[in-house]
Formats: sequence, C-alpha cells, structure tokens
Amino acid sequence: MNNLLNQQRSLLRDCLTWGLLAANTAVFCWMLTVRLPTAPVVETARSVRARAAAALAEAPPEDQAKVYGLLSGLADYLEAGHPGCDDTQNLLEIWSRAVLISGWELENYPELTDLVEAELTRRGFNKSKKLKPVAAELVTLFRDLAGGIRDASG
Repeated sequence: MNNLLNQQRSLLRDCLTWGLLAANTAVFCWMLTVRLPTAPVVETARSVRARAAAALAEAPPEDQAKVYGLLSGLADYLEAGHPGCDDTQNLLEIWSRAVLISGWELENYPELTDLVEAELTRRGFNKSKKLKPVAAELVTLFRDLAGGIRDASG
C-alpha cells in the first residue's frame, strides 16, 4: 500500500513538472511569435545572455521557441520551490527528461550545449549539491540563458 502511494506521488510530481514545462513552452512560443517588446539589455558583450543569443542566432524560430520554453520552464520550476527535487543531480535528471521529451537535439546546437555545461561546471554544479541553497543562482543562470534566446529571436 505504501509503495502504491509513493508511486502515485511520483507520478503526480512528474505530471506537475511536465505540465509546468509544457505551459511555459506554449506561452513563450506565443511570445516569440507576436514579438512582444522587451526592455533593452545592458550587459557586457561576453555575458551568458549574449553568448546564448549568439549560439542560437541562426536557429529556426521554432527551435528558439522550444529552447526558450525549456530554459524558462526550468527557471520557473526552481523558483516555485522545485517540488520533488532535492539536489542538483535530480535537477539534471529532470532536465534530461525534459530535453528528450521536447525533441530538442543537443547536437544541433553544440555552442549552446557547451555554454550551458561550462556555466554549470564553472559554478560547481557538476558535483551534486543540495538544491535549496543554490536554487536562486540557478534561476538567474537559466533566466539569463532564456533571455539570450529571446534576444536571438528578436
């Protein structure tokens, strides 16, 4: 009985995660389509945001929208308290599933894939850490990456 309850909780957590990611992807696809105005960005030329924009500058709009939705969805998930995810290793597993389900081919955009990996490694997230103390830093990173993708589409 207890095992069944744990399975139901796990299924509910996964459904909520995927629902959040799907909703964010849909909203941001719409935002990219209608080209909502954005505030000007004042950052250094080699910032994470600028490098993300350069990495997907030539990508088709549908790929940009997909990546933007994934990155924003992950930031929203972290900001919402990352239910069911206790450490960075769990987060990377969730990210891998989201990428797989979305159909985003990491190999198609190696510059962006390398950028994300380098930034996570630079911040020490290649080692498992408790998520709660570092969630805000990860939110900022994924928001910057998503902002760069939005800039590339614009």
